[in-house]
Amino acid sequence: MESFSKIIAVFGSSAITQDSPEAARAHRLGRLLAEASFTVCNGGYMGVMEACSRGASEAGGKVIGVTCETFSRRSPNPFLTEEIPCKDLLERIATLMRIADAYLVLDGNIGTLAELFSRMESDRDGMAKIADRHRRTDAKGIKSVAGIHRNPRETTHPFAICRG
Repeated sequence: MESFSKIIAVFGSSAITQDSPEAARAHRLGRLLAEASFTVCNGGYMGVMEACSRGASEAGGKVIGVTCETFSRRSPNPFLTEEIPCKDLLERIATLMRIADAYLVLDGNIGTLAELFSRMESDRDGMAKIADRHRRTDAKGIKSVAGIHRNPRETTHPFAICRG
């Protein structure tokens, strides 16, 4: 397998079960990223984070979990190859933003939105340029910034919102 260089942060719900369609999608994404020699990075706990980590791990990939003392009652998922502990949520989000080369957002809740908006706020000018360059309208008239790419190397932007 190739050496791992680029780090892709994957954000999504911690509330999904591992037998859900969302978990299957996250697992597949983790596997595809690892097979393409990307390092997967996420919050390191359950839900989307665990499913994506498991997919990457099963494909022989590297998985970084950025954990947080705020969740001291939770255990990091067993599929991490590296853990980066942080004191609080703000440090955790800042660390995820700092170490990742690109960001993928799956279905999520308020925590996922916090990560998404933190990334958008940290680079408003860059995000506006990306949004203008990659704006799409699907068959139902729903506008989105970007879609799912079968090969992560094909994407020209460092940020994608993935929908089912």
